[in-house]
Amino acid sequence: MFLPLSNCIRPENGSIFFNPSIIAFLESSNFDASNVAAAIAGKKQSLIIDDTYNASPEAVIAALDTLYELPAKQKIALMGQMNELGKHSRTLHEEVGKHCDPKHLDLVVTLGRDANTYLAAAAEKRGCKVMRCPSPYHAADVIRPLLKKDTVILAKGSQNGVYAEEAVKALLADHRDVKKLVRQSRQWLKVKEQQFREH
Repeated sequence: MFLPLSNCIRPENGSIFFNPSIIAFLESSNFDASNVAAAIAGKKQSLIIDDTYNASPEAVIAALDTLYELPAKQKIALMGQMNELGKHSRTLHEEVGKHCDPKHLDLVVTLGRDANTYLAAAAEKRGCKVMRCPSPYHAADVIRPLLKKDTVILAKGSQNGVYAEEAVKALLADHRDVKKLVRQSRQWLKVKEQQFREH
């Protein structure tokens, strides 16, 4: 089971935020066998699929395929850089970019050097609308004004230099859901502050 329904309840009155068919699909899918991903309520009755712990090409492509199947009115993919790919980084980021389908994605937001350079270019070549971001805070600023009911945001990326969970944090409907995000200890927050000091 991927999606705990408790993640989708409006705290003040217990009502469901989202299209019930989205909930049903996620509950029955094998979207993330490791149970690292979580579905969390976003601002303006949007839904965030937070899978920001880490990223590999295979996992990102699988996550995109699931996003494509969701019955959502608007779909946004926040694609953070995949670290530790060595000499294959360009090719593998391009591979993910080629998998970004403009028929299913309203916007691709990239984060991190190789994602901004290679993944973004490949997605644009396929016809996707792409926004390149220097930090997760900028990514949140890009996505936030676009949120509306039945928007689904997929957030995926590695840690060092990416930290896409900080973009997710700024999009949460209920700030108490911060506890569901990865790398939120005081030590981690200090690391992120130092890395993105100019942003």
